[in-house]
Amino acid sequence: MLVNIVVSVGQFQRDLQNELTRDGLAAAWAAGSVSGRRARHVELGVTEQIRQAYRDGSSIAARDHRVSWC
Repeated sequence: MLVNIVVSVGQFQRDLQNELTRDGLAAAWAAGSVSGRRARHVELGVTEQIRQAYRDGSSIAARDHRVSWC
């Protein structure tokens, strides 16, 4: 019975995440961003800033530069 409860909660969380993802993509589509993804670093022209951050030893996580690597 406990396993069924845990599985039910997990399924609920998955359904909620899927719903939020669909809502986010719909909002991005309405705002004119067809893919719903973050802009690529090449398109934003921040490649050199990212390289300099790497050289300086600071974080180069994509979230810090608001870009996508792929």
